[in-house]
Amino acid sequence: MFYSKYLTNTLNEALEAQLDLDSSEQLNLQEELALMRMTCAQAVKLFSGANEIPEDQDNRDETIMSAAILMREALQSVAQMCKDAAAVESTRKDAITPMDLKQIVNQLVRLLYVVCGEDNETIAREFERRVKDEIKLPSDVSGTELTPDKDVQGMFDSIPKSPD
Repeated sequence: MFYSKYLTNTLNEALEAQLDLDSSEQLNLQEELALMRMTCAQAVKLFSGANEIPEDQDNRDETIMSAAILMREALQSVAQMCKDAAAVESTRKDAITPMDLKQIVNQLVRLLYVVCGEDNETIAREFERRVKDEIKLPSDVSGTELTPDKDVQGMFDSIPKSPD
């Protein structure tokens, strides 16, 4: 590897561990995007706080301008990462369409009715209602103005994440 002569043993081991991952894991930008969004949220919070500084306080305008620059750069970074993540996701061979995902969800709900049986049909009905109310798929939105990358991101954002 080109950079190996510059790496410490610890960094080289970390890099090797990453390279040993399946390519689909290496190309998954969702965790990085989540971290960038968290950082961006802090920049928005700083800008919001700067706007609350009393007008007669010294350096108020400079503080607001600095916070605005941080926020703008953070938002631009997140927007670019969203585009990058969408581009990576669109090249995946195992990607499924929103309609495919909707069909899978419907099949899972039907299976729940079978498992619950007549004795627990109320639970199955409540589960179905919650799925319809809380899991929004891009195909559920009529007249959307979302671009394909936003559509893909919306789909992935609607999927519950594991606590890992």
